Amino acid sequence: MLAPAALGCLLQSAAAQRSATFEVRHELKATLPAAARQVRLWFVLPQDDPEQQVQNLRIEAPCPY
Repeated sequence: MLAPAALGCLLQSAAAQRSATFEVRHELKATLPAAARQVRLWFVLPQDDPEQQVQNLRIEAPCPY
């Protein structure tokens, strides 16, 4: 009975160490009123956590963010 349980732990450990790489692009476009003096937009950014590592984050914007 102990051997199947130990094997299950090993398999779960190997599965937990798998990794994958993804390239994701998020884009935000807004049409602003001509008379707008100030505009605030909210946009989610990925965060590092124990399950993911964000690399090469790049932000392109026509104004400071």
